[in-house]
Amino acid sequence: MSAGRTGSWAGFDDPESFIRSNRNGLALLHALYRVRRSQERNAPPRIVFRSTRLIFNASPFPPGEQAPQAAHTPYAQAKPSCKEYLDMYAHCFGVPSTIFRLCVPYGATLAAVPSFGTIGAMLAKAKRGEALTLHGDGSQRRTFTHISDAVAGMVKVARTEAASGETFNHGGEALQIGEVARAIARKYGVAVEYVPWPEADFRIEMGDTVFDASKIDSWLGSRERHRYFDWVSGSSF
Repeated sequence: MSAGRTGSWAGFDDPESFIRSNRNGLALLHALYRVRRSQERNAPPRIVFRSTRLIFNASPFPPGEQAPQAAHTPYAQAKPSCKEYLDMYAHCFGVPSTIFRLCVPYGATLAAVPSFGTIGAMLAKAKRGEALTLHGDGSQRRTFTHISDAVAGMVKVARTEAASGETFNHGGEALQIGEVARAIARKYGVAVEYVPWPEADFRIEMGDTVFDASKIDSWLGSRERHRYFDWVSGSSF
């Protein structure tokens, strides 16, 4: 399950709508109920739930699956809450689930939408001829994962019985936000501008979040992956 309302500040600015979207709107409890009922009709269930980097504090040390969590926004807090629901249904009704955490996904499978989220916003500005604006100096690092790689990995791992009840950090490339933006800026001939961090955003987004993905890599083995800079240079968007 990946549907829901994202955005670090949406949960603060519109809490009622945000909670409705990410608890009932995500429909996790409703989905779990339906899966339980399908199980009673002998249709094996399988829940795959997508979590987020925002449950971790920024750190120069890559967090593994069991690293201490520190949600700083309602969006981030919704993820461990949903994990509790999954654990409840696994314990009470035997409904299996697997959780995958993505850091910064990019790309899309829809021709009309080149990417969502951070990269999608950068592409939209660059295509309008606008400068890309980054907070700070752009040195903070994230794990960037092409959505096709993410989906392929989730499907392969989640299909195994041993993945039931497991949590995986999904891997990718550790890149600086600045170099990611500059690749798009070069393609469209726009500038990259650096501005000071707003205090509130600084508390949430500053620092590195690069996943330790050794666990899922050991499950997936050797495989081809998309490379971000190849994707930018080779795509027409």
